[in-house]
Amino acid sequence: EISEKYLEDDIINAIQEARFTKLNNTWQKVNIKDIIDTKNLYSIINKEENTQNLIKGIDLSLKKAGKTSEFIKKYNYERFLSPLKIKDLEIPSYIVPIKPQWAEQLFNDKSKEKLNLFEPEYELLLNRENVYYRSASPKIINAPARILWYSSENKLTKVKGSIIATSYVDEIFIDTPKKLFKQFEKLGIYKWKDISETAGNKDKIMAFVFSDTELLKKPISLKNINNIFNVLENKKFMVVAPIKIKTETYLAVYKEGID
Repeated sequence: EISEKYLEDDIINAIQEARFTKLNNTWQKVNIKDIIDTKNLYSIINKEENTQNLIKGIDLSLKKAGKTSEFIKKYNYERFLSPLKIKDLEIPSYIVPIKPQWAEQLFNDKSKEKLNLFEPEYELLLNRENVYYRSASPKIINAPARILWYSSENKLTKVKGSIIATSYVDEIFIDTPKKLFKQFEKLGIYKWKDISETAGNKDKIMAFVFSDTELLKKPISLKNINNIFNVLENKKFMVVAPIKIKTETYLAVYKEGID
């Protein structure tokens, strides 16, 4: 809760981006750490006055914006009450492969002592929002979406591939490499050389904006991913490009990573 009455505009913008809601002259945020369906969410909401007020504020804002579908409501509840995951939120889910050097810069929180081959730019670690570039085809990813990040094997450190984090895809852009680089130069970790290499001889590439990244407490090994895939996806896990997965697969992987 933030009760300071006089805040500068840039502070207010940052608070709103972090999904604080203004109620009774204070900025409030409620965090629910659980994986539940909407019915159980409402049970929790009805027991907590602060959460009730927050939900009323979200509903009012959505109504004013003319966004009243069940999907939009559930999606906003999940985002505002993060790290909540709503079981019956039917949102596209994907596993996105990422090279270990990019994973190091985007997701390494320095909380563990280990060999760092790359020094992250620390302001990027603090950003709620970041951008990631990939080939424009095949266009598998849609927005909004949940994604799980699969960091591939690090050949130098011998660290095996694993799922290490989850984020939300907010927006997708497909354009020429130079236009996207200019648009997101201050947001991402990529330099022009990296984007040029990603594009190769293609005229256009994809950039997707992602936010609210949550590092998993326990990286999910390739063996455990395959076990989940055999049961829920009825196939072997193979990832060289983003792959779409079932909601229940996403939740199973996420649950294992936070338990």
